[in-house]
Amino acid sequence: MYEDLNEIATLRFNKELESISSQTREKVREMQNEFAALTSSSGVRSGFQEAAIGRAQIEGSERLVRALYEIWVDLVKRRNGYISRPDVDFIAKKLEGFAQTQKGHLHSAFSSQRMGAVVNLLTEEAGRRLYAATANARRDLAIMVREHELFSPPTDASKQKASGAVPANEDGHQRNTIERLDPADQQRGDHPEGNSIHSTSEPSTKKTIWAQMWSWSVVGAIVLFALAGGIAFMTSEHRWAADGFYIAGIALFLIKFWTWEDARQQPRAQKQALQVGVTILALIVAALATLWNHTINRVTSTLPLQGPPAAGTETTRNGPAHAPGSSAPIESKPEEPSQKGGPLGAKGPTISVADRVKIIIAGHLQVDAAQLKSTDDFEANLGADPADVYFLMRSLEQEYNITIPATDSANLHTVGETIIYVEERVQGKHEHRTPAVRYILESDFEDEVLNQTGPVLVFFCTEYQDPCRVMAPTISSIAQEQRGKLKTVAVDVNINHDLPKKYDAGYFEVPVTILFSGGAERGRITGAASREAIEHLISTPEAFGKKG
Repeated sequence: MYEDLNEIATLRFNKELESISSQTREKVREMQNEFAALTSSSGVRSGFQEAAIGRAQIEGSERLVRALYEIWVDLVKRRNGYISRPDVDFIAKKLEGFAQTQKGHLHSAFSSQRMGAVVNLLTEEAGRRLYAATANARRDLAIMVREHELFSPPTDASKQKASGAVPANEDGHQRNTIERLDPADQQRGDHPEGNSIHSTSEPSTKKTIWAQMWSWSVVGAIVLFALAGGIAFMTSEHRWAADGFYIAGIALFLIKFWTWEDARQQPRAQKQALQVGVTILALIVAALATLWNHTINRVTSTLPLQGPPAAGTETTRNGPAHAPGSSAPIESKPEEPSQKGGPLGAKGPTISVADRVKIIIAGHLQVDAAQLKSTDDFEANLGADPADVYFLMRSLEQEYNITIPATDSANLHTVGETIIYVEERVQGKHEHRTPAVRYILESDFEDEVLNQTGPVLVFFCTEYQDPCRVMAPTISSIAQEQRGKLKTVAVDVNINHDLPKKYDAGYFEVPVTILFSGGAERGRITGAASREAIEHLISTPEAFGKKG
């Protein structure tokens, strides 16, 4: 198709390619010089500066896609006089293929320029923007086709004008025909209706605005917003708000589909089949969404979820637990902001300094915390640059309320060195006590759980689930009572990924409490559980490897 136009299209595009590429290189060169002047002699660019340079290159690729689009539209229009439906797919496929090639070239360019941690982010952004450029081009082509089909003059238009006949609507009434008059005709007054001048056939502004507001793009955006609102409320205490968002989104989609002009113009049988099928499918999606919403928030009124406090203790509203007949609190450790982590962080069990430091490092350097090793070098193994290390040290200072001098941070090259340094600084500032429950990572699971000869209670949880937060005080209280007899650890399923899958304790199953002994699973409780259920689990003979 249009093989004879390929050669001229290639020549014209090569000319545009040379011009746009030259402009893009010049812009990138100016930005590099500007950033070099800002960083003076260090020569180190920040992630923000690298991202700005990358986006300038992405913008150049977008211009190339648009140039290719304009070239082919011009050639096809000059050949046929208009854009037809087959032309839409022909031009769009050329643009999509070129956009995919440009994405690969941009990824190679970002990697060769040693942009560090922003390479993958820039590549993803390039894919999204190039896809948007091709989608916009396809939309513009479709608009051209519809305009040609809608406004192409009928064959008997001249006959109707000569005879003065006014076409009738479907109900038999005459339409109010609005004609365009030639300026010379207007001056002479040569018009069937006399000297009055009629307005043009363009639709009213009000109708045009409503058509744009009721388009699929606007309705689709509102539906997606409603679904996102439902997902946002799923893990909160307002489960019915999530149901309302889901129902509103599905209802709006169905109303738009039932009034969609393209669907209504289908043959009667096909139109009815489409409407019934889409309606049933939408209702199924709504039912599954609401069922899913209430399943992950399964907190039943038959279980005393929070359970009583530790045996022989009483709690006050604003104070710690006390033993009867004693004014001394059981645990007087102050809450440290540097020790928070998960639903257990505020009520007893805390995450260790080492694990928390690993999480902060992983967040800044965009790596998996569970795979970090103490020997990992920031620059050699994790791809960090001096700017990354600088902001990492500032985050550690803020997290643990300490000051890390530049002379000290310059000597911290590995994950292990950083952990040891922070632990020493924290221990020098606060009295350190071993928590009854502490968080562990996947890399520590074998040593902390499977290789232990005694019983170990593992609490799979996440801070985003209400049942996990409700069970946290109960787990903490039992761990405090059983200290020395039972080891208790917690696993955050948002930080660890493979381990929860292995033990069927993922995000949609938590809270899950599993008892291990001798490296084997001895029993488990899935979902929210009372204190009595957990005490029954750890009191069975199998819990300590005994025979009943």
